[in-house]
Amino acid sequence: MSSENISLKREDNSKCLTEQSKRSNSATTISKQSQSDEQSLTESISSSKSLKSSTKSISQFDDGIKTNFNLGNNNILSILKSRSDPDAIIYDLQNPNGCKIHLEKMANRAMLLSVDDTGKRLYISCNF
Repeated sequence: MSSENISLKREDNSKCLTEQSKRSNSATTISKQSQSDEQSLTESISSSKSLKSSTKSISQFDDGIKTNFNLGNNNILSILKSRSDPDAIIYDLQNPNGCKIHLEKMANRAMLLSVDDTGKRLYISCNF
C-alpha cells in the first residue's frame, strides 16, 4: 500500500471519528437540555404548590409581630411571629439584590424557600 493510500485512509478515519464525536456531543447536549427542562418544570410545579400552602399559612400571621434587623450592607433579617400560634414563625433573610431565603415554621411542618431577585420562588424543602 502506498503512503498516499495510507494518508487518505487516515483522513477518512479521522472524518468518521469527528462525525461520531459531533453526534455524541449533540446527543449529550439534547440530554442535558431535557434534564434541565425537566428540573425547571419540577421547580415550577413545586414552587406553585409551596406558594399555595404558603398563602394559607401566612393568613395566620395577620395579627403577628414583625421585627426587622439590619445586619449591615443592606442584609436584612425579618422575623414574623404569630400571636395566635406560638409555634408559628417566619424568617426572611434578604440580601441587597433582593434575593431571599424564606423559612416558615409551624407546629407540624416547615417550609424553606429561596426567592431570586426577580421574585421567582424556588422550592427547596417542605414538611418534616
